[in-house]
Amino acid sequence: MPGRAVRWSRLPAKVGALLSAFLLTVVAFLAPQAYSTVSQAAEDPSAATTGYSLADPAIATYFRQHGGAAALGNPISAPMRLLGSRVQLFQRQAIEVRPDGSVGTLNLVDGDFLPLATIAGPGMAPDPGLLARLPKPGSPGYAQRASAYLDSAAPNDWNGMRVRFGATYRSMLKCSDLAGAASCTGATTFSVTSDLYGLPTGKPIADPHSQDYAYLRFQRGVMVYSRTASDTQW
Repeated sequence: MPGRAVRWSRLPAKVGALLSAFLLTVVAFLAPQAYSTVSQAAEDPSAATTGYSLADPAIATYFRQHGGAAALGNPISAPMRLLGSRVQLFQRQAIEVRPDGSVGTLNLVDGDFLPLATIAGPGMAPDPGLLARLPKPGSPGYAQRASAYLDSAAPNDWNGMRVRFGATYRSMLKCSDLAGAASCTGATTFSVTSDLYGLPTGKPIADPHSQDYAYLRFQRGVMVYSRTASDTQW
């Protein structure tokens, strides 16, 4: 979609700059490994798009089962070692294979990589009231509780703007995006999206420097609304 080109430039300048610097530093440090990996898997369509392929089987399986490029973007690095995990960076997320063999998205926002509250101000801090209500994966009735929590924490209308935070979250993936799914419903796509980005941990905030943008912090990402573009995206 046309709005993709403005993705991280719509975040507060310090946040976007730090994320870009983090990604570029890691990729540059591991550049020799990256290029050798690409040459080994040139038949991967992703390699023709960004120059990097899905060389790690566990990461490739997770990528395809969680919406592929539609949800994560294309790879922008080769698999690498980072704090004991195998990690591959994508245009909109990072996938990690942890020491215990489990696979998931790297916790860039709520982890130690990108302390948003320190960089962008207290408005980007997690909200204690939301954290206290945040459903825990695997708990009884999690799917229903997570869906209700999203409805209460991710408004579609806020401060006179049609931000569509909740609607964008729910419509991000289609069943056709999920490779290998034996059956698929709206609950399936919701579950996959929550695996990728988690649930809201902050309240909507307006950009302090522009009336055009509003943000909503999630466990593993930040959703951005542009009034001018009439668009909401990660």
